[in-house]
Parts: sequence; C-alpha cells; structure tokens
Amino acid sequence: MSNSKKINVSRRKEALRIRTKAAKSLPPFSTHKNNGEENDFDKFKHLSSFRKGLKHNGLGLVKEKDYNAFADACKSLKLSKFEKIPVGTAKNKKFRKWESPEAGAYFEINGSDAQVETMPPAPDLDSDELAAEMAEVYLMALLRDEPFTNFNNRGSSKAQKAVDALNSMDWFCKNPRGRRRGKVTKNNLFRGIAEGDDKGPVISQFLLAGNKDISQKPAVGTVPLNDSGMIEYGAHRIDQRVRLALQRKDFMTSFSSWQEVQNGNDIPNINKDDFVFKRNEPVYRFITTPRDMATYVHFDALYQSYLNACLILLAARAPFQTGFPYDGLKNSKGFAQFGGPHILTLVTEVATRALKAVRFQKFTNHRRARPEAVAGAISLYKTLGNDPQKNPYLAVKPLAKLVDKLDRVQFGKITLLESVYRHNKKQNGEGYFLPMAFPEGSPMHPAYGAGHATVAGACVTILKAFFDTSKKIGPVYVPISNGSRIRKTNASMKLTVLGELHKLAANISIGRNMAGVHYFTDYYESMVLGEQIAIQMLKEQAYTYTEKVEMRVPHFFDGKTTVIKSPPKGSTLPQP
Repeated sequence: MSNSKKINVSRRKEALRIRTKAAKSLPPFSTHKNNGEENDFDKFKHLSSFRKGLKHNGLGLVKEKDYNAFADACKSLKLSKFEKIPVGTAKNKKFRKWESPEAGAYFEINGSDAQVETMPPAPDLDSDELAAEMAEVYLMALLRDEPFTNFNNRGSSKAQKAVDALNSMDWFCKNPRGRRRGKVTKNNLFRGIAEGDDKGPVISQFLLAGNKDISQKPAVGTVPLNDSGMIEYGAHRIDQRVRLALQRKDFMTSFSSWQEVQNGNDIPNINKDDFVFKRNEPVYRFITTPRDMATYVHFDALYQSYLNACLILLAARAPFQTGFPYDGLKNSKGFAQFGGPHILTLVTEVATRALKAVRFQKFTNHRRARPEAVAGAISLYKTLGNDPQKNPYLAVKPLAKLVDKLDRVQFGKITLLESVYRHNKKQNGEGYFLPMAFPEGSPMHPAYGAGHATVAGACVTILKAFFDTSKKIGPVYVPISNGSRIRKTNASMKLTVLGELHKLAANISIGRNMAGVHYFTDYYESMVLGEQIAIQMLKEQAYTYTEKVEMRVPHFFDGKTTVIKSPPKGSTLPQP
C-alpha cells in the first residue's frame, strides 16, 4: 500500500472516530411534559390550545373531532395526517397552511437532536402567571406607538400607568418562581431579564449603529460604533432603518376579523395602505416605538440581526476571547478557523437546529394557544351575556378566574380591559380582542416555544462563545424623536458587548410580544432552549480541534458559565 493510501485510510478512521464520539456525546433525552389543559375543560378541551386554521363557529369554538384530528396529526409528525384535517377557510379563500409541523421528526448530524431538550409546561389558564402575561401583551398593544425614549423618563404617563398596572398583579409583586420578574419599573418595562437588559436605551446598539467606516481610535478597552446606521456586507450596504408602519392602526379588533383569521384565511401580511408612503416609496426610520420593533420582527430573516451584530463586531475589531489558538502568534492568524468565516457560519447555521427543536415543542408537546386566541375567549366571555345557553364560556371556571384577575387591573383611572375596549372602538372594532400589529395575526403554528426567541438564544450563544463580551461599547446612540437618524446620548452609560447582545436577543424575542403574537414565557423558556442547542453544537465542534482551545459561554439567566475545551495535549479527542 502506498504511503498516500495509508494516510487516507488513517485519516478516514480518525474522522469516523471523531464523528462517532461526537454522536455519543448527546445528552440524555428529556421527558416532555405539557400542562395537561388540552383535556381539562370538558366540552372546551381546546380552549387554551392552538386551533388556528380549524373552522370556528359563531361562538368562536371549533368542533372537538376537528381539534382531535389536529392533535393526532401533531403527535404523529406525519404530513399525510395534516392533509386530511378539515380546515376553516371558505372555499373561495386561500388557506394559510400550518408551517413545518413535522420538523421535529427530522434528525441532525451536527449538534443536538430536535427532541433532546425540552421546555417546562406552559402556565395554566387560571394561573397568576398567565394573567400577568395577558395583561402585559394588552399593555404592549396600548403603548405600541409610545416612543421608547419616554419609557425611562418622566415624560410618559402611559408608561407609568403600565408600570402601576403590572405591579398591582400578584405575579409581579410576589417575585415568583425563578423568573426574576419582581417589581416593574420604567427601566425594565417590556424588557428582558438577562444581564444588561435593563441598562441604557431600550433598543440594543446592534439594532441602531453601523459598521460603515469605523476608523476612529476607540478608548482603551472599548468597541467603537458609529451613527451611520449602515452595515457593510462586503461590497454592499444594509440600512438599519425599518419600514414605517402607520401609527394607531391595529388589526383583529372585531369578532368578524378575529374569526376570519382564526379560520386560517390567508390575510396578506403586507399592504401599502398599512405603511407610510412618500412619492410611492415607503418611509424608513430607526426603531423608535414598539410598533417599529414589531415591524422589524414581522419581516426579518430570523438570524439576520445576529449576523448583523457579528459583522458590526468584526468591523469594529472587537477582540475574541483569549484561549483561541492564534492568540499572540507572529506569522499566522485565524480565518477558516477562529476567524470571521468561522463565526459567521456558525451564527447562522445554528438557527435551523433551533427551529427544528422548537417546532417539536410547539406541535408535538405543548400546542399552546396564541394570545390572540385567549383574548378572543376573554372578549366572548365578557360580551355574550349572562345566559349560560347563549354564553357557553361561562361554564369554564379557569377562564372565569382569568377574567376576574384582569378585571381588577387598573390602567390609570379605568380598568385595563376597559382601555382595550375603548381602543378597539377607535379602530372600528368591538369587545376585548387583543389589538394586533399584523393583519394576519400570529403565524400558523402554536405559541410555545417561540421560533424567534429560540433562534435568538442559539445565535447569541454562538456570539458569546467567540467574542470577549466584557468589552465596553461606545458611543451610545438613540433615535431622534422622528427616528430619521440616531444621536449620541449625553449620559455616560457603561454598556458592554455582553449586555447589548443579551438586549438584542430580548428585543427580537419580546418584539414578537409587542406585536401580540407571543407571551413572556415564550421568550424566557425558548431562549434557554436555544442556548442549550448552541452549547451542544459548540461541544461537538470541539472534538474536531487540533489546537488547544477554551471557550467560556456565560448563560442568559442562571448566572452560570459553560466552559468548552478542545482535546487534551497528545490526543485527538477531548476527555469525556
């Protein structure tokens, strides 16, 4: 046998050994549990479960056999079963279609399996937690056009009323289980709860600043940004500004429009009448209000904000962690490994793993109803009258408890639900339906977990594994009042790469809540899911390194750090 062939055989054996070792490193598969409410409510088994796309009658309910067929298809993960389900769309209408319901059945050859990690049961319908989450999404809708710069100063009575409303609820004032959701202030209103989320402006610098011509000499230990708002993609440039949706224009504020969307009718998600146009061109501005944030996450390509953040950090020459093989070398530097292409690839590649895992949780495990559906039940409970024959919702005791909790929440001088009622009337609507930022409402898949939040947790974990996140960021920018440009803030803010990456993940995740399509637990638990998926991918990659490498990955919420090491000296594989 020639020397070349011997080398090839040896290399093949070693490649197979590494792949086998990586495959065997998968953590134990979790036991998947949901909250059990799918079978709790007698004739209303589906009330707190996702049923969008099934036919809803004049009372907003679906046939039990239709829901059972949907649930059976979700458990089977077979597309053929979804094709046999009677859908709610009228014959002359186009059906929106459920999105990748079988994705959780697919296998991976790199990173965690879609069914390894799990998420805890979603909050029960009558829990203090769900009441708090519904109050929060209602308030987000009412404050959708309030500038973020008003949230943490004395200029916004609406923001203060929202703070007071949430603090009146048991879930917030009792500082409950593991969520660190204690007292609400203007500094943490509608923000995430990871380190840095409550520091500085509401919106992350990675959604505002640019990397165009970053040439100024930064202060020692600081990652420089600029006010161009332009991100350079090689020979192209991308503008950080987003299309400006019309203020005070919400959707699904009446029973007829709500029912049409719940039936799965394909409502166009973009209409020129929904946006500000000038000379037949849309107006763009920097993210200034919750509606702007909702618009961003309406049309984004899921991982794009994290790719942008990576490009900004690379252009600013943000240092990588110490412990990478090219540190201090005179003649070699990273590129294919521990350079730009390596991290740019991983920060996008991990997204598809995250999506498959969260699809399994959505369709097969939890099937949680979207906020729009729960709000629909609240509205019908309150508006169909006191006759049990005409108002079957009165028989659902957990729903009655939820409504009672929300009826006691004040928003200034009137109740929160009364504020929603008045808001909907101004929108030519009715009742207590959740005012939605999107005409089509939520996507065609269940609420829990959240795709955006799982991808956020995964992609930002990759960024934290590569960059030195302790470095400060500066200058700090906020949009001017009309959002046409960004300006430096006068305040001295000690923002870090870690904090702004955490804030970026929270902005994108909670931006979906601002649109009305998710709850807080969708953000929180999905971020944890994405984090674990990314960590497993990084651990498996470590089996392939031939140089000494050590990555330190700070977690989002529990204060822990995962350390990922390459093989010990003299071995091609890390120790188990």
